[in-house]
Amino acid sequence: MDEAYNYFLNDESYKNRLFSHWNKAMAYTKTIIQKRTMNGVELYISQFEPEIQSRLEILRQLFFEVLPDTEESIRYKMPAFKVGKHHLYFAAYKKHIGFYPVYGLPEIEEEVSKYRAKKTKDSLHFMHDKPLPIELIKKIITLKSNL
Repeated sequence: MDEAYNYFLNDESYKNRLFSHWNKAMAYTKTIIQKRTMNGVELYISQFEPEIQSRLEILRQLFFEVLPDTEESIRYKMPAFKVGKHHLYFAAYKKHIGFYPVYGLPEIEEEVSKYRAKKTKDSLHFMHDKPLPIELIKKIITLKSNL
């Protein structure tokens, strides 16, 4: 038995395979632990490509910038933010980020209409190939929080 044990200890390819498996197991464990400590919105954002994650994180931070005490959660399988008596939602798709529901704000309807999804009354689409309309999003959050 000692002979076999010494053989494996001295076999470099065996040691490399063993450490490779060990490192993969540790990386997997670290990922699981990180995901357990993330909240639902962070988990939602983490599933996308880095460029999309960045846009979603900017959008998320706008809610906290405008309403520091806002509550975030996952509702209807997408991030939701308590804004006054209502919720605002966003969701990422292949070509855009959807932002919902945006209606009943006549004072900014002209600005909002540029982003209105076709054949909808309450959905905005922020295309990935265009900058996020930061100031407009802040206005929407502020106005919705006062309804």
